[in-house]
Amino acid sequence: MEMPLWWIPFILPAIWAWVALIVSFVGGWWRLGREYRADSEPSGDRRKIRSATFEWMMNYNNVLTVWVSPDGMYLRTMFLFRLFHPTLFIPWRDIGDIRVEKVLLWKCLRCRLGRPPNGVRVQFPLDLLEAMREHLVRAGVEIGGASAG
Repeated sequence: MEMPLWWIPFILPAIWAWVALIVSFVGGWWRLGREYRADSEPSGDRRKIRSATFEWMMNYNNVLTVWVSPDGMYLRTMFLFRLFHPTLFIPWRDIGDIRVEKVLLWKCLRCRLGRPPNGVRVQFPLDLLEAMREHLVRAGVEIGGASAG
């Protein structure tokens, strides 16, 4: 029995939506979105095509734009990935457990976005720390880990 092809335009968007929901929920973006949904358009030093790994190894490879502003950090996914991924604004005071760690051969920035116990563990490329450092220090947020200084 041959399957009719008319259902393909309906099933593919449904699968895309289901995957976006699962990644957002498992990785923690959904949780952050409930409390840290951005109320305004992002501003500050924009870093396009960034990557990050959220909880449970949910990778956002080259689909993030990060804005570093004096008040906090904005995170937004590329258009195709915005379903269940609202733009986030995390104030500096709600970013913690910041440390530099070596993962295999590379150093990375690991931190908690959001207040405990609901914070989400995230790993960013280390070069983002340099953009954030001045604002974190001004906000009184400690930076730990090897070679953090």
